[in-house]
Amino acid sequence: MAGADSGDRWNTVNRIEGSVDNAVQARDIDTINFTTNYLPPTPPTAKPWTVPAPPSTFVDRDDHLDVVHALAGQQQAEPAVVVFSGLAGIGKSALLHKSAAVLRDQFGFKVALYADFLAGDFTLGGTPALSDVLGGLLGDLGVGGESMPAHLPGRQRQFRSATSDRRVLVGLDNVREAGQVQALTPNSTGSLVLAASELRLEELALDDAHLVEVPGLDAPDGARLLAALCDTMPLAPVDAVDRLLSMCGGHPLALRIAAVLLRSGRWQLDRLLAELDGDGGLNVLSLGRGRHIAAPFLAAYQQLSPDAARLLRVLGQMPGPGVERHVAAAMVDATAADVDEWLDELHRAHLVDGHDAVTMHAIVRRFAMEVSLADHPAYRYSATRVGRWADAWLSAGDDDALLRRAAAGWVQRAAAADAAVGPRYRVAVHDIAPEETFADDVSAMAWFNEHHDTLHAVLRDAASRGWDDVAWPLFEALWPYYMARKPLRAWTEAGELAVRSAERAGDVRATARVRCLLARAYLEQKRFPHADVQLAAATREAESTDDQRLVASVLDFAGQSRIRQDDPAGALALFERALAINEELGNDRGIALQAQFAGRCHGLLGDHDAALALFDRARALIEPLDDRRTLARIELSAGRVLASAGRDAEAAAGLDRSLRVAADLGLDAHNAEALELLADLAARAGDVPGERRNLAAAVAILRRTGSPRTEALQARLDSLPPV
Repeated sequence: MAGADSGDRWNTVNRIEGSVDNAVQARDIDTINFTTNYLPPTPPTAKPWTVPAPPSTFVDRDDHLDVVHALAGQQQAEPAVVVFSGLAGIGKSALLHKSAAVLRDQFGFKVALYADFLAGDFTLGGTPALSDVLGGLLGDLGVGGESMPAHLPGRQRQFRSATSDRRVLVGLDNVREAGQVQALTPNSTGSLVLAASELRLEELALDDAHLVEVPGLDAPDGARLLAALCDTMPLAPVDAVDRLLSMCGGHPLALRIAAVLLRSGRWQLDRLLAELDGDGGLNVLSLGRGRHIAAPFLAAYQQLSPDAARLLRVLGQMPGPGVERHVAAAMVDATAADVDEWLDELHRAHLVDGHDAVTMHAIVRRFAMEVSLADHPAYRYSATRVGRWADAWLSAGDDDALLRRAAAGWVQRAAAADAAVGPRYRVAVHDIAPEETFADDVSAMAWFNEHHDTLHAVLRDAASRGWDDVAWPLFEALWPYYMARKPLRAWTEAGELAVRSAERAGDVRATARVRCLLARAYLEQKRFPHADVQLAAATREAESTDDQRLVASVLDFAGQSRIRQDDPAGALALFERALAINEELGNDRGIALQAQFAGRCHGLLGDHDAALALFDRARALIEPLDDRRTLARIELSAGRVLASAGRDAEAAAGLDRSLRVAADLGLDAHNAEALELLADLAARAGDVPGERRNLAAAVAILRRTGSPRTEALQARLDSLPPV
């Protein structure tokens, strides 16, 4: 829900750049005693409060604070533990500090102890010993001198004793291990531990800890944070601010750095956006030594196994918002079990989200992309900041080949979904493995709905790279989604890329096929000249082959264009030619489709009986094939003709059947058309509530799909009298 300003540490690069030699010298020392560096012990009667104050620019996270409120307000039989986890810089520390302030002000906590596992004396290139952390907390509680046990077990006992009769709040920042939280949990009812970690410490759930993931800022809260940090932001164009928020993925630390740059006056927003989107990359978000957005991600990257690091690099280069797990396995040519292990490692570090469908935060994606390009100018900080580790980390290797395999994997998966939706004519041939098949058409369409943005990005990327064996076959496989959802902008862009791809590949059949699919997108937008140019070229190309099914398919699309341009007689001639070809081939599904389209033309020409006879023939042929999509279209066509003939009751019944058959198939455009026809029938009957109900449902569908008809139907709906 809401977000928070980042309170996460800035000093990771300082730690990485710090004295590595000191860390090496200390490597074999089991315990480094820092207790002499603490302030004199607090008298036992004092009430220490060492948690830092929250930032003044904190943007409230109501949902997360509610978790803390609920626990503080309950009678707990044992101390409660809340773990805030998320990306570095995402605002976990700020949330911890804000929660502590709320607990003091609203819930009467008097004692708060605090330890940061990456701050101050605890930083020598590694994690401090628990013994030293406990020594510090005991010192805050007034335990010192000779009463301070020398070793860890004694200090644990002393800590439990010192907190046994006190309601204590413990704040633990930058936790790396579950054991750190377990060892520092007080021994008193009503106490509370707030921990912040970049890792998902899921093992703490076994101890009934409350695991709370901290996401990036949503757009309104991100804009609020920018406005609070930079006086010029309220005057900036809204679309530019939205673009900055999107590029930063709502990451508070990135937004904070951006605000400082803008506030300095040396950067203008348009320049910052251009640099972030271009060669500047993450290198732009830098304020000097130790103030670089990539710093915490470099630290996390260092901790990864070589295989997980390699997978992260490749995932960063993948176009689109996500990657399926099986595609990731195809990329790195590894077993599913191995990929699961590496993804679990990345997931634990908050570098990826999800499992079957893997996604990455925008900042992490940019970091992963840049870290894969050792000589990329945007990643020059890698060599200067990381020094001796750079060569070991930054090896692009065969990442390009892996990306090609990933793109091919997406094509295979899309082809499997296309096949599951139902039989139809296709040019591309795919060898779909049994494990890649979908259970049914509903699950296949759900998959298309979930992954279309990624598939579109893959197609665009493949076209730009000249991977023609990916681009046009993927466009062809996406046909069921285009027809059901009608995402016109994406459909048109993908089609234009696919035509150029097929032409470049020199595949005449493929070129004719994708021209037809693109032409249909133009028809949906009433761009008739564009559609006719593609269809004329497709006709010439198809007739130059010996593929009669392709010829019949092109005739089908050409007939659709004639219908859209109010030429039912011309359309009927084309459909009848296509029908004759399918009859000669013995293709029952093709016969049913062309009979349906010919029936529509007869209906438009006023020959209703001939139209209904053709619909009966189409229905009889398609029902044994269990092709619900085609059956739904036949019922829709019959309903339209019956309405034209004035047989309104029969028409309404047919349209209702069409909607029932299409239920759960995701046929948005089909359903919107049926609902609009039902609204027309209701209007003729004087049924204003029915007209309003059906129009409202149609408008909701069209608005979701971006149809150009949305506003016209909305105006009609608004003109109806209130019910």
